[in-house]
Formats: sequence, structure tokens, C-alpha cells
Amino acid sequence: MKSYRCLICGYIHVGENPPQNCPVCDASTEEFEIYEEKPEAAKLSTSSWRCLNCEYVHDGSNPPDVCPVCGVNSDMFEPHSSGQKRETSNEPIKIVIVGGGIAGLSCAEEIRNNSDKAEITLISADEALPYYRLNLTRYLAKETDRNSLTIYPESFYDEKRIKLISGLEISEVQKDTKEVKLSDGTKIAYDKLVIANGAHPFVPPIAGKELKNVITVRKIEDADFILEKMDQIKSCICIGAGILGLETAGAIAKNGVKVTLLEGSDWLMPRQLNKKAADLLTKYLKEIGVEVRVNSKVQEIIGDNECKGVKLSTGEVLPTELVIITAGVRPNTHLARKAGLEVNMGVVVNNQMKTSGEDIYAAGDVTEHYGTLYGLWNVAQFQGKIAAQNLVGMNSEFGGVPRSNVLKVLGLDMFSIGEFMPKDGSYYQYEKETQDGYIYFVIRDGKIVGSIIIGDKNLSIKVKQAVEKGMNFPHEIYDDVENIINKLINKTEETKMSEKKTNENLMAAFAGESQANRKYLAFAKKAEAEGKMNAAKLFRAAADAETLHAMKELELAGQINSTIENLKDAMAGETHEYKEMYPEFIEVAKEEGEKAAIGAFTFAMKAEEVHARLYKEAIDNIDNKEEVFYYLCPVCGNIEKFVPEKCSICGVPGEKFIKY
Repeated sequence: MKSYRCLICGYIHVGENPPQNCPVCDASTEEFEIYEEKPEAAKLSTSSWRCLNCEYVHDGSNPPDVCPVCGVNSDMFEPHSSGQKRETSNEPIKIVIVGGGIAGLSCAEEIRNNSDKAEITLISADEALPYYRLNLTRYLAKETDRNSLTIYPESFYDEKRIKLISGLEISEVQKDTKEVKLSDGTKIAYDKLVIANGAHPFVPPIAGKELKNVITVRKIEDADFILEKMDQIKSCICIGAGILGLETAGAIAKNGVKVTLLEGSDWLMPRQLNKKAADLLTKYLKEIGVEVRVNSKVQEIIGDNECKGVKLSTGEVLPTELVIITAGVRPNTHLARKAGLEVNMGVVVNNQMKTSGEDIYAAGDVTEHYGTLYGLWNVAQFQGKIAAQNLVGMNSEFGGVPRSNVLKVLGLDMFSIGEFMPKDGSYYQYEKETQDGYIYFVIRDGKIVGSIIIGDKNLSIKVKQAVEKGMNFPHEIYDDVENIINKLINKTEETKMSEKKTNENLMAAFAGESQANRKYLAFAKKAEAEGKMNAAKLFRAAADAETLHAMKELELAGQINSTIENLKDAMAGETHEYKEMYPEFIEVAKEEGEKAAIGAFTFAMKAEEVHARLYKEAIDNIDNKEEVFYYLCPVCGNIEKFVPEKCSICGVPGEKFIKY
């Protein structure tokens, strides 16, 4: 059976053909790409490859077309030299998974894909079969029906031998006896446990929140209640204008109900959008029937038994018949806290999705991964797979993913990723309003680190890939929006080159030509000392030829960037040499008694430290117009900004220094 991955949201579809529309983000069939399933874990291989994004290790002589964990392409893999086989432990093992969301479901499915003998129990608090939770707003918009929300039919769990327990919660984890206690008193033993019980809606401490017709949107029953009410009411207020609030308001407005969306900040989605993009979104919302009120702090929900209106901090009262609180979610950490696991904002996990408890893992919205709460569907799906692979004996890691946001209900293609609010002058910003939307890029150190795209889904895909791959965009070359778009869409020769084996060959050729240049110059000096002037001239001519070759190869490999970037590159190289390379070389030379080598390495190490300092000074004074001269010691390579009395490294008289 084939698999296809949605380029927009990362959803994985299993079938002979991609779906007509993505059940998660509603992307069309053209937005799907073939997804290569992970080979059998126990299969032997001659080599392995490591994903640079998520640390997944793939067995085989070639990397996979697509990473089965985080979805990046094959060019984001590097050879993995550990020599360890990706073999699973197929011993009988009892695995209990708490939570029937996408993290828990993907974990159960991945376990079964890699272990025939594992005994898998999936416990879900929902009565319904696991469903696409983030499609609830599409359900509200009547763009999909209730049956289509279900991820897999009941037969799937029988076929995969996954014991699904629905409608019960875990009341306690008993670590000492390795048992979980269900809300009906039943106990289930485990060898390994996965906590994937997700998050719950955050309800601010607003007076009147307990009134009738005040609700959140988290479960399918919530959506059913709202759909029933929409036939009875004329007005609704949504408190909180994050992604869920926007999608909920848009869905309800589509049903002909007057909707007011309240946001306490200066503009909509300040953590996902800049003000210009937010203003465009506000304009669009107004066009589809959603009234937006920013800087609106809710003081109280008023009414006797059921809500009649919302009172703002200004004293203004907005009448309404239904209040939907969409103020975000908080991880369900109560179970982990009660079990004594390390909890901060979420259940703390490492790259293997392990918690602080022995044989206890966690995945999805409940987790906190190195200070980050993702709260994203695709991340929960990936984390569930990573946990599963480690549960069955693999050594997989979740390395984090660039944060991105996609709106899927409002009929507007809107995308944001990364850092879009520059912190200092080291960021370059490019923006453009188009006939259909808005394009905004933030570039730092030659790479896109943040972007906002409104109205162009295809460009959003390219931007997401560029951020994930770290594509280079030197601002001197790509100095406006159109140039950046051309590189993203048309893939310039530089980009094509970086994606091929040729790029690696160019750098290998550069290294060879550079070494030949130095070698031939040394040969020329020797020939001159021996009076062989014709040979000396040939060596010098060949040395210059090698330099021409090397410079062209470095240019084609895309390694010559802006001056500030080149200075940083040079400083990093010199720092590595004096801090790491030469000290190690010196120790080896000492062990072998090579005194001459010790002297050469010591001179070079000291000189490289000076070079690193000078590069740092040049970076700090990059815009300084005052002319600076440099003086080179011809013996040890020390560089000074003045003529010294003698070299501070090797003692050569200052008059021997060469001026630059």
C-alpha cells in the first residue's frame, strides 16, 4: 500500500492514490507527494543515513526520498557512521498508551509496524473512535461530516491487534508496580508506558464562565453542541483570537450567525503575524462576516442562568446568545505530576521522548521538549512515532521542527513560520503586498529565519522547505522580494548545484587545488634555491593556475558569500584551528618526539589566535571607512596592525614584516 504526505500540514495518507482533499488542512490532491515508508527495522543494511533535522537514522545504501519521521527530503540526510544496525527488539512486551489523539494513535501504529509481538493497549477518554481533532472547525463550517472525522474504522484496531479502550480515563500511574488505574477502578499492567493525553482548553478566570451556553471547542461533543445552537441563535462571541478562535469564528459566520471576535492584544495573532499581515487578516474577516475587536479585555460574562452578553473592561456590554472561549490550551500534566514525573509547563521529555520516569515516555501536546510547547498536529504525530521507535529498541531522536502555522477554514491561505519580529539590526526584512495577499521574509546570516505568506499556498510550501533546509539567501544578491521568490520557485543554478553530488565534488576539488597551490609554491622556492629557474617558473605558473581553479570551484559551490559572512566564516575556521586542531597536533608531536613539528604547530596556533581576533575586530567595525594597514611576519604568519619592534610570536625583527 502506498503512502502520500501533505506538503502543507504533514498529514500522511495511506492508499493507492492521494486523497482529493487533505482531511486535515483541505489541501488539494496536487499538494501531496509520495511518502516512502520506513523499511522493516530488522532488515540488515550495508550503511545508514541520519536525518539532519530530526536525527532519524535510515538503514540502506541510499537515503530515503522523504524522512518518514519529519518529512524532509533526501538531501537533508548525511552518512551515519556509528555502524549500529537499526534492529528492533521483537520480544513480547506490554505497552500502554494513554490518550487517543494523533500522538497516541501514531505511536500505537508505529509500534505495530516494527514489532509483531508487542501487546498494545490504547486508552482514550473519548467515546468516539480517534478522530481528526483539528478538523472540528471544518465540521463546524459544514465542510466535512461527522463520519469523515474518524481517522481509522474500528476494523483497523482489530487488524493491527491494538486493544482500544474508549470512554475511560487513567486516574493514576503506579510506577512501583508498573500499573495504570482506570477511572472505573480497573488496573492494567505495563512494561512501558506512553503518556499522550494531550491538552485541555484554557478558560481564563472570567466571572460568569460557568453560565449555560458558554463553551470551549476541544471535543467532538463540543462541536455537536455548537452546531445544534447555530440553528437557534443569531449572535455569538468568541473570546480569544488565536488560530482556533479565528477558525471557529469563520466557521460560525459561514452558517449565517453574527460573530464578534475579541482579542486583548493590539492586533490579531501577535505571535504568528506582524501588524501589516494582521491588518490584512482583519479586513478579510470583516468581508466574511466576522467583526474583530482588538484591545478588548473581558471583565465578565453576564446573565442569570444562561449568558446574555459580555461586559468589557471599558464597561461596554456586547449582547450575545452564545460565548465560545478559544483562549488556547494547556497540557494535561495532572497525571504526570501525580506520578512524580518532572513537569514544567508540560511533561518534560528528551530527544527520545523519555520522561524522568523509568520506562515512561510522553508524546504530543502534553510534552515540553527543551522548553518548547509545540501544540501542533504534525509534531504530535512525529513525536508519537519517535517514542514508538525507541520503545521497540531503536535509537531515534526528535530534534525539533521549525514552528509554522497554517489557517485552514477561512478560505484564505495564510502561513507563518519562524522568527518574523527582528530583535536587532542583524536581520534583513523584505515585504510586498500583492493583488491576492502579502509576502514577508526575514533573513539573517544569509538564511530565511521567518516568513509570513498570505494568498500563495505554493510559495508557502517552498518557504517551509527553505527554512527546514537552511537555503542560502545572501542579501547583497537577493535584495528584494521578487529575487527571493525566483530563487524559491525557479530554483537557481546555485540552488540546484547545492542539491547534487556535484557540490561535494566541487569542495573536494577546491581542497585539492588549494593544497597543490601551496605545494607548488614550496617546490618553486626549492628550485630557486638550487638554481633551477625554469622549473621554478613552471611551479609558480602552475601554482597560480591552481589558484584560479580553486577560486572558481569555491564560487560554484556557493561558498563565497557577503563580506560579513565571509569574515564570520574565517573567524570560525581560525578559532577551530587554534582551540582544537593545533593543540591536538602538538600533543601527538610531543608523544612522537617531533620537535620541529612542535615548533611549527605552536607558531601556527599562536598566529591563528591573532587572526581570529583580527577577524572579530573587522566584523565589529565592518562599516568603518578609515583605512587600516596590516603587517605580516614572513616567518610565523603573525599579523599586526602596526610595525612591531620584533614579532611577538617568533621574535623576527619588525623591519622584516610585509605591509598590506
